[in-house]
Parts: sequence; C-alpha cells; structure tokens
Amino acid sequence: MTEFGHGLDPRGVRDRAFILVVDHDSNRLRALAAKVAELLGSGIEVITADSDRRALDLAGQALDAGRSMPVAVIERELPGSGGARLALDMAGDAQLRPTHRILVTASTSLDSIAEALDGRAIDGLLIRPWSTAGLRAQLQARLVTFLVEHDRGRLADFPRLVDDAVVAKAEQRLAQRRAASARIDEQETHVLLEPQLDDHEVVRRLVDALDRSLGHPPRLRVGPGTVLLQQDTSVGGIYVILDGQVVLRRESEAGVRIVHRGATGPIVGLLALATQQRAFLEVRAATEVRALPVTLNQLSRAIAAESDVGPLLTRTLIDALANRLRDADELQVRIDVLNSSLEAERDQLTDALDRLEKAQMQLIEQARLATLGELAAGIAHELNNPAAALIRNAEHVVDTTNRLLTRLRRHADDERPGLNRVLDQLQDQLATGRRSEPLASAARRRARREIGDRLGDPDLARRLIDAGITDVGRAAELVAGGADVELLAVGHELGVQLRNLELASSRIADLVNSLRAYLRGESDDAVRADVDVVQTMADALRLVGHRLQDLTVEHDYSAVPAIQGRPGPLQQVWTNLITNAVDAAGPGGRIVVRIDTLADDGTVSEDGATSVRVRVEDDGPGIDSSIRDELFRPHFTTKHGRVSFGSGLGLGICRRIVEQHGGTVDLDSPVRATGDAGPPAGGRGPGTVATVVLPISSPPSPS
Repeated sequence: MTEFGHGLDPRGVRDRAFILVVDHDSNRLRALAAKVAELLGSGIEVITADSDRRALDLAGQALDAGRSMPVAVIERELPGSGGARLALDMAGDAQLRPTHRILVTASTSLDSIAEALDGRAIDGLLIRPWSTAGLRAQLQARLVTFLVEHDRGRLADFPRLVDDAVVAKAEQRLAQRRAASARIDEQETHVLLEPQLDDHEVVRRLVDALDRSLGHPPRLRVGPGTVLLQQDTSVGGIYVILDGQVVLRRESEAGVRIVHRGATGPIVGLLALATQQRAFLEVRAATEVRALPVTLNQLSRAIAAESDVGPLLTRTLIDALANRLRDADELQVRIDVLNSSLEAERDQLTDALDRLEKAQMQLIEQARLATLGELAAGIAHELNNPAAALIRNAEHVVDTTNRLLTRLRRHADDERPGLNRVLDQLQDQLATGRRSEPLASAARRRARREIGDRLGDPDLARRLIDAGITDVGRAAELVAGGADVELLAVGHELGVQLRNLELASSRIADLVNSLRAYLRGESDDAVRADVDVVQTMADALRLVGHRLQDLTVEHDYSAVPAIQGRPGPLQQVWTNLITNAVDAAGPGGRIVVRIDTLADDGTVSEDGATSVRVRVEDDGPGIDSSIRDELFRPHFTTKHGRVSFGSGLGLGICRRIVEQHGGTVDLDSPVRATGDAGPPAGGRGPGTVATVVLPISSPPSPS
C-alpha cells in the first residue's frame, strides 16, 4: 500500500494498475486501504490520499506516468466540497472519466449526491460501517467491468474475483451503460413525475389513449347505490370514473364499514386486478356515476398499443394509494387523539369513582354515627333514672348502716358493755373509710414502718394500715384496748366500698349528663380551680379496677398542688392511658403511675412548680418506631384482629382534652426498632411511657 509520489519512482511501475482510496480520517483510511489490498491481492497497488486535492494530484501523476486507475474508493464526507464533488470532477476529466467511482457513505440521503448520480459520476455506493462481503462485491463489479471494457488481458491477475459468471455480468452492465449513453435524454417530464397533473387530466389522457387503442368503447351510467364491484368476487376489469362519486365499503361480522370516501381515485378495481385477487372491498355508487368499463383483455391490448396507458395507470394507482395512505394516517392520528382523550377521561372517571366511593363511605359513616347518636340519646335517657336511683340508694345504704349501728347500740345488754365500744369503732371505721384518700406509696411505707417499730409486729402493722389506721398513737391505743383489727378492717373496707359506690354512681350520672349535653351540643362540665390530679387518677384506677386484677400496679405520688381544669375529662384521659397500658402489659405485667411537679426548665421541683406531670408506665412490648407518629391520628388503632374496646379514637381524644387544658401528651418507648418482634421468650418488653404535662394556673380552653 503506497501513497504515490512519496519515494516511489513511477518509471519502474509503468503500465501497472492502481486503486485510489480517499478519506480524511486517517484511521478509516488505513483500515479501508488495507482491506482493499487484502481482497485484490498482489495484482494491483493501493494508493491513499487524505483530501480531494491530493487525490486529483496523485491520480494525475500516475496517469501521466502511464498507469491506469480502474477504481477509486471515495469517502462522501470529505472536507470542502465533499466526495460527490470529487467524483464529478473525475467524471469531467478526460483521463479520469473511465475510472469507476465507489462512494463510501454513512447516510442513505440522496440530497447532496443527486447531481453526481444524475451525471453518472458514481458507479457504486458502499454504506459505512461496511462489511468485507459488501466491499468485495463492489470491488469485483467495478474492477471487472473496467477490465472487460479497457484491459481484458489483466483479468487473469485477479483469480480471487474473476470467473465466467462475473465476466458475463460485467459485459451485460457494460452493454446497458453504452445503450443508456447512446440514448438522448428526453426533455419532457415523465407522466409519473408531472407535479401539475391532477386526476381530471390523468382521466382525460387515459380515456383518450383507451379510445385510440380500443375504438371508443361504450360508457356506463348508473344510479346511486349501484354496486360496481362486489366484495370477495373476481375482478374482470376496471372502471374509469368519468363523473360522480363512489365509496369503498367493507362488510364483516362487526357490520358494514365505509373504508374510503373521496379518496378512491378515478379508477377502481385496478389494485385487485393487478394482484389477481378477489375484491377486498365493495365499490358502490354514492351519486349518479358515469364510468368507462374496461375488461382485462381490453386493458392488455391498450397497454400494448399505447405507451401512455401503462404510466397513466401507474400514476393513477400511486395517487389512489397515496390518498388512501394519507387518509389512513389521518385516521390513525384521530384515533390516537381519541385514545388519549379517552385515557384522560378514564383517569378522570377513575378519580370521580374514587371520590364517589369515599363520599359514599362518608355518608355510611355519617348515617352510622347518626344512628349511634340516636341510640346514645335513648340510652342516656334510659340510664338517667337508674343512675339517679343508684345514687339515692347509695346514700340510703350509708344512712341505713348508721341507723343499724345506732339501733344495735341501744339494744346492747348492760352485761355486754364492750359491744357498744365495738360498734362505735365500727361506725368510726365506716366513716373513716368513706372519707379516706389513697396513700402515696412513700407515706404508706413510712406509716407501716413506724407502726411496726412501735408495736414490734410488722404483720399487725400491715393489717392496721389496711384498716386505714396510719397514726402510730391511735394504732397503739386500739391494740392496747384489745380492738378486733379484722373487724376494723372490715368496717374500713365497707366504708371504702360505700365511697366507691357513691363515686361510681356519681360518675355514671356525670357521664350520662355529659352524653346528654354532648348530644345537645353543649357541655355542663364546668371548669374548677381546685382539681386534685391525684384524686382524679385514684378515681380512674378504681373505675378500671376490674382490669387490674392480673397485674401489679404501683403508685408513686408526690404532693402536687390543685390545678384549674375539668375533672371529668381529665379522668377520661387517665382511664384511657391506663387501659392502654393494661392492654400492652397483658396478664402478669406491671404498671407504674407516677405524679410529680416540674419547674419552668422541666426539672422535677416542688418549690416554684409550674406544671404537674403524670406518667403511666408499662412493661409491654413497646411501640414500633414506624407507627409512633400515627398513634394520635383519628381511627388509627393497633388492636385489629382481636376483641377489644376502642375504635382508634382514644388517644386522639386524650390529646384534644390535654391540649384544651394547655398541656402536652407524648408516648415513648426506650428501645424499639422497626420490625423488632419484642423481648425474648420469658422476658418483658422495653415498655411504653405515656407522659402528660398540665399547667397549674392556666385555665382550659372553653372549646
């Protein structure tokens, strides 16, 4: 592979042929030239050039030295005028005109090479990336054709490319090329390419040609609705539509569908006739139609007799197919637009159905709540009288018990004066039990220790504490007087139970009143300035005492000041937090209720306290961190799948009540990651701490 003129003496290679390869890209140039040399063998030399100017110079020098150039392989995208221009320049040069030119291109566009194609300056096109087989075929065709025309003696130099069949094809191409060169190019534009030729002119020319060749065949006139071609039948000829309009219809299982109207063209039946198939469509006259029927034999004679008939039929067929294709494209565009519109409407309909379903669910929920409200109103009305009777009877039990004890003292025998003393103690215990308040854990332990140290009997001290006796002096006096501690405990327990009965009946009445007030849209639960938080917590624990039997409940109450608030709603908060803790801890669990005071900086302090803090702690499995933020959302519950009171409204109501009191409520688990299954078998969980902080002086919201 050589670049001629660089160290090669042209005198030593006189009469030797060469192939010129031109490309401005050095990598492509080397690869293409190497492959050309490999395919052609040693019978020819390959010369390379990197520009059009260099290519012309090298080719001119070689030809002047007596060498021949059968083939030039030229890159289309040469800088400057391009490879097509170089091919034209070679074709215009007398010395270079015999060379066969192969244009290598990555584009199939004809825009920039049309002039070179029209001027026969390009003999072959090689699409890049080219294949070895494609390059070999191009080189074989062009080289053999050149040698057959100019130098047959060199055909033997290329045994890889030349055989009898290849030479025969080359001779055929050469003959065609000479015949084409001998013909004079027609100046008139062919009928297929006349831009101003419309359907009417095509029909006029075609009818004139048919009349000349067939001796003016008869015309046909039919009325609207007449079928010219029947669907699925053999087509024996064509109709040239002279006047009127026809439609193309297709009958199927889905019914009759009009396929084309106004795009049929002036000739019908030609496509089926040309393909020798049955008519795919029905051709029906839409208006009065005048047509020229032409049979297959007549058409064959006309094409043979008149040279214009074939091109005119072809032009008509192409126009009809183009019109139908445009109609089909426009129809597809309309279908796409309709599909897009339908899809948007479907999405809107889906959204509307979703909203309708949600609205329906809301209506069902509202109806259910309305029914629940009616039931609640009825239940409140029905509970009002039993609750009032329960309160009156609780009061009567206290009065009756006191009267019973009084009567027993009057009937006591003089010989048994100690009975009056016992009855007095019992009555005192009953009164003390009704007035007693729950002891803080620390105060209970302190009293038990002091009485135990004084009496020297810890078990006796415990029983005295159970009897409500916490004063060391009175405990010693009762023991010294031989008091029946078990009887005292019974009297105290009876008093406590009477107090619980009064409290429960009063609470029922309060709940009924609150429910009735809620149903009326108002609240009778007035704000009080002396709400005892410890007392409301104790009341809540008593009301849920039946839920605490299988658990350990501890109290840690500090001395806390009274706050402004509504005791009923606060008790509802404590009741909800305690029942949640019971559900979380389960049987055998442990619950701790702590009450203390906080300063402004959040530290525990009795002096200068500004808020009361209530904590309800359990040792259950804790709260999954992934749902912690959802706990206060309405209708969110973790109790699905088992029978339990509550509908996911409890914590939301708790937060609302606490916020109405100017406070905060929070739930926290020490350690519980998402997906953690809880504690190991046999152990307790990390637990949950519910914390409520209430301001001491701020009055609750009236809402």
